[in-house]
Amino acid sequence: MEHEKGIKYIVDGHKDLNDFALGILALTNIKSQYENVIVDIKTFYDSNQVYVTCYANSGYNIESYIEAHMGSIVGKDEVIITSVWNEDFKNSVDEELTRLEDDYFENDGKEFIVLYQNFL
Repeated sequence: MEHEKGIKYIVDGHKDLNDFALGILALTNIKSQYENVIVDIKTFYDSNQVYVTCYANSGYNIESYIEAHMGSIVGKDEVIITSVWNEDFKNSVDEELTRLEDDYFENDGKEFIVLYQNFL
């Protein structure tokens, strides 16, 4: 199990539906082509707002890419990304998730994201 810093970008996407769709496709292509850059892309019903969660230290200039293809970054939050591998999926994972939840409520309230790697 690995913990890494991440950033969740809050983006006001293009208002034009075709431009918005092309932006989502561009982000999805980066997510598919490059490991350890984009973790998640989240859209919302009847909204042009998008959350793009990325590894903080990917070495890829994702902010420029988001602004060039998707729209304006209006906010960003630090998150903790936890990768869980199949062989680690035991009681220790439950204990670690409980610890992370406790840290979330007891400390500065940073969101954490759990990735289940090779889960199936």
